Amino acid sequence: NKIEKYLEKQGVTELKYLIATHPHADHIGEMSEIIDQFQVDKFIMPKVKADMTPTTTIYEKMLKSIKAKGLKITQAKPMEFELGSCKVKLFTPKKDYDDLNNYSTLVKITDGENSFLITGDCETTEEKDILSQGYDVSAKVLNAGHHGSSTSSGVDFLNKVMPRYAVISCGKGNKYGHPHEETVTRLKKYASHLYVTADVGTIVFSSDGEGLSVSTEKGEK
Repeated sequence: NKIEKYLEKQGVTELKYLIATHPHADHIGEMSEIIDQFQVDKFIMPKVKADMTPTTTIYEKMLKSIKAKGLKITQAKPMEFELGSCKVKLFTPKKDYDDLNNYSTLVKITDGENSFLITGDCETTEEKDILSQGYDVSAKVLNAGHHGSSTSSGVDFLNKVMPRYAVISCGKGNKYGHPHEETVTRLKKYASHLYVTADVGTIVFSSDGEGLSVSTEKGEK
């Protein structure tokens, strides 16, 4: 329950928006607990093809928590809203795919001069879809897609994002070999600062609308 404990430590009691980028277990693993523990005003998740709807226990548990709280699932679609001092935009693919990764909802958060792009497991296939729709994906901080896999963070996409900072979220010694060397090399050509959770632990960016600070903290083994 690391995420739940982290939010509680920050004094969070309510989540105005809770976004599941896509329904893969490693991206919704703690959603059930989050929904149970906090007041959630709106839950957003992409709609996928019927034959791709997950049957995992984690997915079913999340749906039960949503139902128990009387929440409705809002289908992810291009939208924007304000949250405190931030402007939030959601970008979604327009085509259907055979891989849940490419249904990922991209979230861009802008706070004054600072901007952050969170990409879920978006692969180059979806990146091309997103770019074809003309979205402004430029961001100072990029949360690289699919845990630093070679299938994501393509050159065309990075040319539009132009990040100064890049973050790769992956477990130490994971069986997929993430992050892949070619992706790390590619990201370093754009971002002057690259952080990998497997190496530095939890990564927190703090913005005041002008300045940007970064802190890292390794958890218990």
